Amino acid sequence: TNLLRLDLEGGVRVLIRPSGTEAKTKVYLEAIERVGEVASVAPTRARVLAMLDALREPLTDELLAG
Repeated sequence: TNLLRLDLEGGVRVLIRPSGTEAKTKVYLEAIERVGEVASVAPTRARVLAMLDALREPLTDELLAG
């Protein structure tokens, strides 16, 4: 696979690859964080989503400007 994988701190990954059918680049953000108790799922999810949003915005801006 023609894929660039960046492993960042905190279990965050950025995956970048060309589309197989269109003239565009696809970027995937992934975060993995262990949850100890069922009660902590919602706050953990909210924290991870906020972290991914904070990463997505500058990446999107940079890719669109490039």
